[in-house]
Amino acid sequence: HIVVILKVYHIVVILKVYHIVVILKVYHIVIILKVYHIVVILKVYHIVVILKVYHIVIILKVYHIVVILKVYHIVVILKVYHIVVILKVYHIVVILKVCHIVVILKVYHIVVIL
Repeated sequence: HIVVILKVYHIVVILKVYHIVVILKVYHIVIILKVYHIVVILKVYHIVVILKVYHIVIILKVYHIVVILKVYHIVVILKVYHIVVILKVYHIVVILKVCHIVVILKVYHIVVIL
């Protein structure tokens, strides 16, 4: 009878130890999953950071293009302005030549009259 009680007790102890082992294994899996979850979160965060940096780089490139275009626009405006100035100078020269011809003709007219 005592032997049977001891055997039953032994089985109970083995079952309890086995239960603790199972609980520890489950707990270990939970810890592994939590660590894995943290790793996944960190990887996602890393990707987000990389994307933000990439976004900033794109914004800077776009800004650079905008600056280049503005400079180019100013250059074009200056060239157009330069052409306008040249045309005005040319116009003045033409007016002066016409005026000169008119003066010469008047002088010639006076000479002819005389």
